[in-house]
Amino acid sequence: MPRRRCCPTLAAFLATPSPARDRAAGLGAIAAVAAIWAGASFVVQDIEAAGVPPLALTYVSNSLFTLYLPVYAGLRVAGWRRWTRRGGPAVAAASSPPGSGRR
Repeated sequence: MPRRRCCPTLAAFLATPSPARDRAAGLGAIAAVAAIWAGASFVVQDIEAAGVPPLALTYVSNSLFTLYLPVYAGLRVAGWRRWTRRGGPAVAAASSPPGSGRR
């Protein structure tokens, strides 16, 4: 018995590259950075209230920004796997629109 997708419209949106999808991914990344920044500011306030020196405060603040790096790496690996599954550059060249200059 074939497996049915719960939302074929969403699956089609995620399967095809488009400017709308790229924009959504970019806005999601901006929102993630803003959330990390806001969370870091609360942590910094608590640390500052405890009397921790500024060097330690700077270290904690900057290290919190590295939380989004594993997400970025995961998205890159997922994109690479999806690209290689589709055939890599051979498929990309064959599917480019006429007149785009790509062969």
